[in-house]
Amino acid sequence: MPIRTIPTNVLDHIIHLSPPGELHAGIERFEKLGFKVLPGGTHADGLTYNALVVLNDGVYLELIAFTHDVDYYSESTSSSSVTPELIEKRKKHWWGYKSPGWIDWANLGFGGEKMADIVMNANSDGGVVADGGSVDVKYLAPVEGGRTKPDGDVLQWRVTFPDSAVHGRGTLPFFCEDVTPRIRRVPLSKSEGSESSALQPVSDHPCAATGIAYISLSTSTSMDFTNLRTQLSLVLGENPRISADGEEARWTLKTPQGMTTTTASAQPPRAEIVLRTANTPDLDLPIPGNDKAWIDAVGFWVADNDAFARERGAMASSLDRVSGTRVAFVPLPRTT
Repeated sequence: MPIRTIPTNVLDHIIHLSPPGELHAGIERFEKLGFKVLPGGTHADGLTYNALVVLNDGVYLELIAFTHDVDYYSESTSSSSVTPELIEKRKKHWWGYKSPGWIDWANLGFGGEKMADIVMNANSDGGVVADGGSVDVKYLAPVEGGRTKPDGDVLQWRVTFPDSAVHGRGTLPFFCEDVTPRIRRVPLSKSEGSESSALQPVSDHPCAATGIAYISLSTSTSMDFTNLRTQLSLVLGENPRISADGEEARWTLKTPQGMTTTTASAQPPRAEIVLRTANTPDLDLPIPGNDKAWIDAVGFWVADNDAFARERGAMASSLDRVSGTRVAFVPLPRTT
């Protein structure tokens, strides 16, 4: 199968939502799981703020929350900073209907203003052969975004979202393309480094996590599974590996560090997207809005750390109960 000249399968970050004004609670949960959390900042529209968990494969977790709930803006109309446009934007925010937990994922964007065309017209750029299901994939024009870091550094990027009216949120990736250097958005060294430190390790997490092993997506019906399998193949530029029973599909994702590492021995273990039809117990989970699929778990590669393993497992179970967030720790493959 031809290879796309512009990659669409490089994982950038995964988003975890906390309740409005309670980002601190999300930070505390991930710190208890053994992750080192870094300060993020407030986004350009002032509606959301975040913190980061940066992994050694260059992927990061964005711990995010709305600064206020919707009612706050309706009750603050006398403030000059609360405009009708801002109220409407908060009410219609693309993540506004999501429940706390894993809500979305982003791949790196490289196509500039043409990113949506590159994704939707895969056959013109070495795309995949559809294997049944709906190929109705729609992405919107890029939107400029940004964030101000605690030190005052202003970051800029552009994001290309799938049309939520067609796909919901969190099923297909959106694309994040840096305008300012990515090293400023994603600190890849202990000191938030310079350009020369981009390939150095981030920092050791107490839980020994080194990178993303998988993002698990579930669908509520077999038809949704078939449709999303086809759509993901189109977006990611490759057909999946299908399980023998036909009920699971897997795609390999690249990671930012994997793209910059040239020697095979230094390549981080691969990350995957895993798609399944939900088991009966999973259907008790709240499915937000009209989403036909959702992120039900994120797996992390971890180095051997027996001393922390038992505590890590207990904390992961606690996090499940508290926020509906599922976390798994996967031992790194042993090398001989």
